[in-house]
Amino acid sequence: MSVLSVFAFPGPVRVLLTNARLIISPLAITLLVISFSGLVTIGTPSTVFAQGNAAGTPPNNLRVPAELDLKKGDLLRQLMDDYKRAKEVSASGSAMKKLAKRLKGATKRVDVPLTYYYYGLALQHLNEFDAAKHAFTTATEGNPRFFEAFTRLAEVNLRLREIDAAHQGFLKALEAHPGYPAALEGSAIIHARRGELEEAHRKMELAFTTEKNDRREGFVSEIAEARSGPSWAKEFNAESKNFRVRTDVSKEFAENFVPRLELALKLYKRGFPSLRIEEKQREVWVFRSEALYDASGGAAQSEGGHHS
Repeated sequence: MSVLSVFAFPGPVRVLLTNARLIISPLAITLLVISFSGLVTIGTPSTVFAQGNAAGTPPNNLRVPAELDLKKGDLLRQLMDDYKRAKEVSASGSAMKKLAKRLKGATKRVDVPLTYYYYGLALQHLNEFDAAKHAFTTATEGNPRFFEAFTRLAEVNLRLREIDAAHQGFLKALEAHPGYPAALEGSAIIHARRGELEEAHRKMELAFTTEKNDRREGFVSEIAEARSGPSWAKEFNAESKNFRVRTDVSKEFAENFVPRLELALKLYKRGFPSLRIEEKQREVWVFRSEALYDASGGAAQSEGGHHS
């Protein structure tokens, strides 16, 4: 075990317990936490994303342009079919690597947005995010209503931690196609991490209604629960003089975690005797579910910690 950080805060501290570690997201300055694995990340929720307001039928961006001559059109169709096959075999395997090289060459011969889009898809599967960003950007520059490319560009920017750019990508996608499920889902997740639960619920519910899957359904139900308050709050909790722990992990976990918080606070006071710590009971929420954790305030955009 290692004592990592101590803080005073105005409201509940949200903690995600996953894979034997604790991720702390404080509402204000600091709290005291012990990590069982020696890893704690501390920070504040990240922000992003917006929505579009365009109306009408979305453009058919994934159709080979009719103005291409027969030879170029056939080449692009073949590459699109080869992408589907490479993805089915292994999204990051040798077939995708070979296809990426062919698509790179094809961008010079078939210089249309759709070629760059498929080139970006191949690069994204290969985790070559900087090159994928350039390819998707080129696709969107050639077709300002290419909502699929804007969505992929937003996903890549998130992987590159370029949050503002990701915001713009989802915004542009939803301008071209307000009901596009992938863009709605990405936007909903960010709204949840910002604590904007009503908007997160609205967008994810719309995405789920348009294109159902288990992930979206689970998110909708967890957001609904988060908006009305955690149902487990009265089930698994334990408290001491300085802490009250609420968790959906187990009653045993809550009871074991409280004395560790008390010990950490005691050690902190000894280590920093000049600091005045307000005498009050601090509330700590420990979540098993990452989606509910994100919905209650989210993981940290910028993370840090001190091991001692």
